[in-house]
Amino acid sequence: MAENIDPRFFQLTRALNHPVRIQILNYLMKHGQSNVNSIVEIVNVSQPAVSRHL
Repeated sequence: MAENIDPRFFQLTRALNHPVRIQILNYLMKHGQSNVNSIVEIVNVSQPAVSRHL
């Protein structure tokens, strides 16, 4: 079964396999564009951490 799945799908799921990344994505989907400082306030992690996840 796995051989029929596009490898990009696995890359995407690995990239989203972190709670902070999921929170960031959810925020951006709801609010569109944003700056890092706004995201820092929402996800409650440091600015360097948010930048890494982006």
